[in-house]
Amino acid sequence: MLNALLLALAGIGIFGMMQWRARHLSAKEQETLRNEVFVARKVAREATPDYEDRARRIVAEKLKSATPPEGLSIQQVQTLIREQLKSQDQLVPPNRGRRWEIYVGDPEALRNRPMTIRARFDPPTPDSNERFPAAWEFGDLNSNKQFKTNFVMPAEAYLEFPIPANLVNEKGNLDIRFYNYNEKALIFPADGMEVLYRIGGFGGNFVRGLAVIFCWLALLAALGLTGATFLSFPVAAFCSVAVLMLGLSTSTLKQIVDENGIVAVDPNTGRVDNPGIINEIAVPMAKGLLGTMNLARSFSPIDSLSSGRAITWGELSLAVLQICILLSGFLAAIGMIIFTRRELATAQK
Repeated sequence: MLNALLLALAGIGIFGMMQWRARHLSAKEQETLRNEVFVARKVAREATPDYEDRARRIVAEKLKSATPPEGLSIQQVQTLIREQLKSQDQLVPPNRGRRWEIYVGDPEALRNRPMTIRARFDPPTPDSNERFPAAWEFGDLNSNKQFKTNFVMPAEAYLEFPIPANLVNEKGNLDIRFYNYNEKALIFPADGMEVLYRIGGFGGNFVRGLAVIFCWLALLAALGLTGATFLSFPVAAFCSVAVLMLGLSTSTLKQIVDENGIVAVDPNTGRVDNPGIINEIAVPMAKGLLGTMNLARSFSPIDSLSSGRAITWGELSLAVLQICILLSGFLAAIGMIIFTRRELATAQK
């Protein structure tokens, strides 16, 4: 209840301050704010293929008639093939194009609803000051409803631009075609192409974002209470802060899993070929911690609110299930079991 009260006061203060500050912006800045931040937009993107499974099947097929190259393990060959498959999908060579077919939703529900494209690409050599001409086409090739545009885009930065309504085909898919007329190849990351359209206002989206943050606070409270059932106050506080810091360092855990270890990494492959006892313990532990932490970290209300993305009721329900019921409930069960079996005082004669 204390967390809910403090979070509500903070939310009211932040919301009011944002509305007050927005009134002092220019008319153009206010329009951009209403279209890109003070809005709840649904995001549609291309489904990410399972590169790991595809690489595993390719390696298994090749091993039927050949052995791995000398000096490379099966795992290394699989990693190389996986990266090759990714580059085939993400790389757009000079004077070539790329096509996306993104399912947006029910075409009847999207009728007369304008959309926004959020795109990003990276050059092979990073240079944030470079600019690249971009040619875009939207709409089915077999339809007379098409939209074409050309402009210069920056590299290594997301750019949003509107497209007309009613470009979605009868299956609910939006056909997108990009042409690279530059002398350099361009790389579209996995989240480099998104289609956004308005489904609600900012107020409800903001409240749902606060609700997700409250789920995080509930998890931290459950962790503190569970620690307090068998630890002294300073130790329980220290353990809670330690787990919180561990949750913020998931990139380190992911690196341990990707490199298959934490010591003796081969500089040529970036992986551990002969793991020792430390790596054999660290890798499974990192996988378990990473999977557990991702149950809570898979929700990002701050990023969604700052970019005007909708936090749906389904996402909020999933956050309550994963964070409040599964993780917090598991910690609460441990705390109750320990507390009911703990000797709270000793009888003295």
